[in-house]
Amino acid sequence: MLVETISKYIKLRNNYVDLYGEKTGNAIGDIFSKVLSFTIKIKSIEYELDLYAELYLDNIFLTTDNFYKSKLKKEYNEIDKKLIKEVNKILENPKHKLSDEITLLFYVGLYHKIENYEMEILNHFNTINGTNYKELYKIGIDTQKKKKLFADRDRLRLISNSIKHNQFFPKKELLKYYPSLDINKKISLSNFNPKEDILLVKHSIQFFNFLVLMKSTITSNKALFGENKELEKPFLELTKDISLKKREFKHTYLNK
Repeated sequence: MLVETISKYIKLRNNYVDLYGEKTGNAIGDIFSKVLSFTIKIKSIEYELDLYAELYLDNIFLTTDNFYKSKLKKEYNEIDKKLIKEVNKILENPKHKLSDEITLLFYVGLYHKIENYEMEILNHFNTINGTNYKELYKIGIDTQKKKKLFADRDRLRLISNSIKHNQFFPKKELLKYYPSLDINKKISLSNFNPKEDILLVKHSIQFFNFLVLMKSTITSNKALFGENKELEKPFLELTKDISLKKREFKHTYLNK
């Protein structure tokens, strides 16, 4: 599919050179190059997320859990095991396990993928539109402060920060998404739903891409024909800080 698209692009570029001459034809071709690069990145992120999901869901989670289980069986004698059992009773059988220290890094990596992707797409936006924005909110897409509109992003940020900056104890703000968590007990992979979260990230990114494409169209139109408030209205509506999810889809991340 990608090879076919690139082949069509080369043919189209050559046609423009034939029609308008080398200078104008190549200038038009450069625009198409930027748009094509933007399109390829949009398509590649889903593939990257599929690979990431396969790596963790089908390999790292199971391998890590089995590794720690086998090691604990070998390293501890029966007295040690009884002692651990009694300690766990006192601690009310905490969900957090040694393997969680590794498997929960899934969420750190997933959140950083979102952050990195956002900045890459902003760079593409700048390239296409001849702008030099450094922050997304300056093009009207505030993924950091609009926490209702980008709730899944905010939720994953809080999970990641709980792991990185709070020694695996849940940040207080995370409890609004997961009321059953206890700020005095470390989180575990079993508290979350990684498979569903991959799907939610995909949907979130598709919506983000749509907003960027809308804003890019508005910006290009403004450069050519001046400001068009009617064209901006749908974008402004879609970027209000409200949840756009239907009620039955608002809490699917809690499903198991």
